[in-house]
Amino acid sequence: MSAHILPVGERTCATQLHVCGQRRCLPVNIMRTIHLRRTYMWGLFIVGLYLYIHLLYIKNKGMWFDYENVSNDISSIQSYRPEDIEDDDTILVNTSVADELSKKLKVFCFIATTTSNLLTKAKAVNDTWGKRCDKILFVTSSPSKLSMTISFDIEDSRSHLTGKTMSMINYIYRHHINNYEWFMKADDDTYVIMENLKLLLSKCDHDKPIYLGHHFKVHLKQGYMSGGAGYVMSQTALRMLVEDGLQKDRCDRDGNDEDVDVGRCLETVGVQPYKTTDKFGRETFHAFSILNYIIGPVPVYLLQYPHKPARSGKNCCSQLPITFHYTTPKMMYITEYFLYRTAVYGRQLANIDDDFFKQEISRLDKDPSSVFMPYGVHGISLVDAKSNKENGG
Repeated sequence: MSAHILPVGERTCATQLHVCGQRRCLPVNIMRTIHLRRTYMWGLFIVGLYLYIHLLYIKNKGMWFDYENVSNDISSIQSYRPEDIEDDDTILVNTSVADELSKKLKVFCFIATTTSNLLTKAKAVNDTWGKRCDKILFVTSSPSKLSMTISFDIEDSRSHLTGKTMSMINYIYRHHINNYEWFMKADDDTYVIMENLKLLLSKCDHDKPIYLGHHFKVHLKQGYMSGGAGYVMSQTALRMLVEDGLQKDRCDRDGNDEDVDVGRCLETVGVQPYKTTDKFGRETFHAFSILNYIIGPVPVYLLQYPHKPARSGKNCCSQLPITFHYTTPKMMYITEYFLYRTAVYGRQLANIDDDFFKQEISRLDKDPSSVFMPYGVHGISLVDAKSNKENGG
């Protein structure tokens, strides 16, 4: 009996009767297509589920680890006052030295923010370092019921940050100029260690026109201080900015980069910037986040704008840092915890000598590219405009 040779399709089907059963068997290529489609559909479902969960997480601002997603109850932020938030009895710490220094000089802090950030970024500032300012005001573009805010009819945008800042400076001049020695402008994502700032300011004379911060050597003859890192003006400097600048229409009131505009106005009226590195040449005001300075990398502009390129790693920053920019609300609470509620047993801060914020004259002489010159008996170095221009300013 001769073998019956089946067509290819039938032969294949016959060998797979245990799969097809009594149903008409489909060709293998169709079965494979169906299997691939099912696999493809399951893949799309898994990817879609992942994207949905990810978008839900973003929409709720990280609801599983959220310090930013706060209640809309504005009474919660109103309840915070410096005198109400002291270290509790469970924290064993001696603050007498810092407390004594704090009594000797007063710092007024004004924080650029937006109405939409009042219950997130501004609240984090107010909960943490803001309580150590001698007075703090948050500057917005629309009225708020919060007692520590002030508003000006200026659009919330980077291009109008100059207008917001200049309006605030005018307000301070009219209402607070004689009550505080120092005035600090910061953003709502800047973290400030007030005790270290006051130590630096204790080396300066507020009766002199002094302008402090993270110095950039570009754009202006004498450079300017980074707005994000925060900058400080003495009482005399702020008075000159208003009386000799704004009131005489010698300064821009709005429209450009805020930190450059303020720096240009101070340059116009004769207020010079001062250096704020410590005696080891390490920065105290920082224009980027603490993560970028410690872990790296720092952005390219921080290798070009400052007189000395920024560094990352363990020697990035001063042992007594003052500010860090781009600090999220979460990181503010974390930084606050590790600075003020923890310690390492057996380690104490060594006595900080009077030269900690002073570049030695010999070192300046050995550094021909230095843009800084010594400033009197106070130990803070004055930025030299001529050398600054030669070095790229």
